[in-house]
Amino acid sequence: MTNAAAGERQGLSARPAVAADQPAICAMLARAFIEDPVMVFMFPDPEDRRRKLPRLFALLQASNLPLGGCDVTSGCEAASMWRPPGRAGIPLWEVLLHLPSFLGIYGVGGAGRALTLLGAMDKHHPKEPHWYLMVIGADPEKQGKGFGGITLRHRLAQIDALHLPAYLEASKPENVPIYANFGFEQRAELPIPGGPVIYPMWRPAR
Repeated sequence: MTNAAAGERQGLSARPAVAADQPAICAMLARAFIEDPVMVFMFPDPEDRRRKLPRLFALLQASNLPLGGCDVTSGCEAASMWRPPGRAGIPLWEVLLHLPSFLGIYGVGGAGRALTLLGAMDKHHPKEPHWYLMVIGADPEKQGKGFGGITLRHRLAQIDALHLPAYLEASKPENVPIYANFGFEQRAELPIPGGPVIYPMWRPAR
C-alpha cells in the first residue's frame, strides 16, 4: 500500500484553503522549499532565503486564492496552488499591483533571476486549456507520508471530472517519477540559464 493510500484510509483529506490559512500555509511551504533548486537559484544566500520565502508564498497565495485553486490538508501538512484554464500566467495589471512587494522580496538581482526563470518557463508553457500546478509542498517532517499525494488527488479528481489536462514543472529529477505515478508525463528538460534544470510534465485529460 502506498503512503498516500495509507493516509487516505486513516481518514485524512484535503480541502479548499481560506484566507485564514495563509500564515500556516506560507510558513510550511517556506520550510518545504528551503533547499529546492529553484529557490536556491533565486535566493542564493541561505539566511536571505529563509527570511523571504514566507513572503514569496504569501504573494503567490494572494494571487491564487481568489481563483479557487489553493488546497490544504486538515492539519496544514501539505498545500498546493493551482491556476485554472486560461489563467496560467499572472496578468500585467496584477504584476504592477504587486510590484513593490515583488521588488521588496527579490531585490534588483533577484528580480533578474526570477524573470529569467519565468521567461524560460513561459516559452514552454502549453497553450491548450489546462490546470497548472504552480506550487505543491509538504512540511519536511511530513514528507514521504502521503500528505502531498492526498492534496494532489483532491484537485486531480476535480480536474478529471471536468475532463481537462494538467501541467506542472518538477524542480528535481527525483520528483519526476513521483508525479508520473499520478499520470504526469515528462515532456522535456528545461535548463534555466545560470540555474537548475526543470522538468515540464503534462497529464492528459481523462
